[in-house]
Amino acid sequence: MTTSIRRTTRPTGDILDVVATGARPDLVLDMVGAHEVMTALRAHDVRRGGAWLFNATVWQRFDRSWSGPDSPDGAQLMGTIYVTHGAPTAYDVTINRVTVTPLGELAGWTPTMVCADALALGGLTLADCGPLVI
Repeated sequence: MTTSIRRTTRPTGDILDVVATGARPDLVLDMVGAHEVMTALRAHDVRRGGAWLFNATVWQRFDRSWSGPDSPDGAQLMGTIYVTHGAPTAYDVTINRVTVTPLGELAGWTPTMVCADALALGGLTLADCGPLVI
């Protein structure tokens, strides 16, 4: 699925490309897999030399690490993963949506690649994740 969302800012008239491509994979990580991935994402934090900015519900992939704790210093966002905890069971984590920025798309990233990169840090592949079954 390819979506382009453009917003025009009022003062300058600049066009901001927010999302170039997006996907809704609805992949489910079990408790152990989710723990492995989130631990690896935390270890690869952009503020500590890695490429990921991690919090509980949003995982963001940058092109390089930041120069300091709150200083991106030109690092560009490539893609974002949105997750939900406690779905479909109390111990699962569901990957709901993955997006890629226009710069990420130019660099060759796809939603599948962003997701696979995060999972690989925890030793998983897309095939290791179950589909969301309701």
